[in-house]
Amino acid sequence: EPWQQLVADSSTAIGERSALRLEDGSGLQLNTDTRIAVTFNETVRQVQLLRGELLLQAAADDRLPARPLLLQLRNAQLLAMGARFAVRMWDDHARVAVEQGAVRIRLGDRGDVTQVVSAGQQAIFNAAGIGPITALQRNSLAWVQGVLHAETMPLGELLGELARYRPGVVRCDPEVARMRVSGVFQLDDTDTVLALLQAGFPLRVRYRSRLWVMVDPA
Repeated sequence: EPWQQLVADSSTAIGERSALRLEDGSGLQLNTDTRIAVTFNETVRQVQLLRGELLLQAAADDRLPARPLLLQLRNAQLLAMGARFAVRMWDDHARVAVEQGAVRIRLGDRGDVTQVVSAGQQAIFNAAGIGPITALQRNSLAWVQGVLHAETMPLGELLGELARYRPGVVRCDPEVARMRVSGVFQLDDTDTVLALLQAGFPLRVRYRSRLWVMVDPA
């Protein structure tokens, strides 16, 4: 949205990933089409995720008293407790995936609903509540290495993920959308991924233009 562009301190374009270092030494990696705003003051360290997906490696604060490191979303606040974790935001929900340390989710203005997600765990949440804690899925962090792990993933879902990394539109015929696909795919070259899918499955990839791709039954 235009207002996000105005308030964002850092952003990535579609298909771009970027690594940043905050003034306290915390590391940030931004995935495709992501925007953030950063606020550091005497009492708090805060990163606001306006759009997209990021990985945050929390650093210890050298000030006394130490300032908390917070990740602010639309309807939730995440408190990083020595954590390395990824957060992805959709229109109506978000997911936190914790690789190291722990993250406390707080919902609402008063933080009435809270949940700690520890290393090796992930959870989905929205303004209404926090879903069950589940085991960390490999694909939740694979984008940091520029890959997508598909394990019997429906083709429609796979193409939806690829579409995040290329401008334009990727469409999938409903007849093949449920086809199960497994493999490791490079996100930096989506045209090659589409060619591999066409070569390995009964599919036809049609380019109406560089910005309009259709995947149909062969």
